[in-house]
Amino acid sequence: MQLQSLLMLAALAGCSNGTGPGHEPGEAERASADPERIDRLAGRTWVVDRIDGSGVTGGAQIELHFVAADSRVVGTAGCNRFTASYRLTARNLSIGPVAATRKTCQETVMRQERRFIDALENTTDFDIDATGVLVLHGPAGRIRAKASRAGMPPP
Repeated sequence: MQLQSLLMLAALAGCSNGTGPGHEPGEAERASADPERIDRLAGRTWVVDRIDGSGVTGGAQIELHFVAADSRVVGTAGCNRFTASYRLTARNLSIGPVAATRKTCQETVMRQERRFIDALENTTDFDIDATGVLVLHGPAGRIRAKASRAGMPPP
């Protein structure tokens, strides 16, 4: 079952609509990116502990890993693995669309996963506070995550 999930994720990552994971950023996009902001996000695994004020429940592990080399974010959404492109400028962060595997889990985990993906796809910016906590902001809610000590290699 795990092999099927990995194969599906690999297939999803290969699909491109010009803005997805297979999209190569143009010169204008690279020029507008802020390397300092990218360095603050990339190269570590962020473990989500709150989604719009509510704690992560159901024993679900939600993680994000920003991959600067190809402007994508990958991770686990609680039940399913996901991948998405992101665009980071000096003024904002946008993520999506999100492609995810399609496993079925407990209903509470699935609802939480949907809230997470909705908030992720509606992200407009981020902050990292003095304690190192990442907060993704957007109209669909806020996601709060802490950096994990062990980095997660990109799939």
